[in-house]
Amino acid sequence: ERGYFRSTGSFLIYVLRMLSSYIRSILASVVLGLMSVLPSESSVIPISSSNFTVPVGTEAMLTFFYAPWCGHCKKFHPEYEMLSDLYSVPRDPNALTSTSLIFTKVDAEKEVDLAEKYSIHSY
Repeated sequence: ERGYFRSTGSFLIYVLRMLSSYIRSILASVVLGLMSVLPSESSVIPISSSNFTVPVGTEAMLTFFYAPWCGHCKKFHPEYEMLSDLYSVPRDPNALTSTSLIFTKVDAEKEVDLAEKYSIHSY
């Protein structure tokens, strides 16, 4: 006598779907938990021509050039903020090999000269 499922394949598909939704709910709770412990203020530094400096020594800087109207930029912006919150490392002046990773962003629509200097032509 056949059960509810017509084949082993349909049973496996059912099990995978159930596991998939279970895993998604676990991941969602983990992400919400992480969001509650992450800093609320962004660690991304807005840059303009007046305050832009190239890092020296053991500093590294990652700059996101964006346009406020760009769909791809809008989609990437929250991801960049999250990466900044997770990987911005305050520099320890007592450590010999301390490296600081600085996350910055440039509104390329307002800072046209800066965007041209670094050959940013599309977003």
